[in-house]
Amino acid sequence: MKTINEVLDAAKEARGLDTDYKLAKTLEIKPGHMSELRDKKRAIDNLTACRLADIIGCDPMQVIAIVELDRAKNDEKAGFWRNFLNQRFGKSAASVALVLCLTMTAALSGFGEGSGSNLTAKVASAAEVVLALLVLTYLTLHNIQIIPAMNLYVC
Repeated sequence: MKTINEVLDAAKEARGLDTDYKLAKTLEIKPGHMSELRDKKRAIDNLTACRLADIIGCDPMQVIAIVELDRAKNDEKAGFWRNFLNQRFGKSAASVALVLCLTMTAALSGFGEGSGSNLTAKVASAAEVVLALLVLTYLTLHNIQIIPAMNLYVC
């Protein structure tokens, strides 16, 4: 998501809503304000940004930063918010792919296995490592922290 319209569309999709009117009711804002939000004639307040973040399951600061970037009036402010978003929330798919490739290579080469292990065991071990990395990547990309002692998932 890079624009407020993408955030609004993601919220509609997450809730299975087909109109901006229904999204406005969900966000507890006046339905007439939705077109003003989309046309950047009205700014989204922090409470609405937090409600949107809750609906789409992301960090509220990400939505607030997108709002600020959308309404930035000069290049300096826009640059600040663009950098903020990239540094805080920009996860590179290429780096994730690289980690997965390196892990698979290490697992297939017998990393952590005895020298007499067969190919089937190595592939099974590699699959377990890749699955664990995919789960960790998903959790990282969605800013989900696991609190093991309480078995809670916090967004």
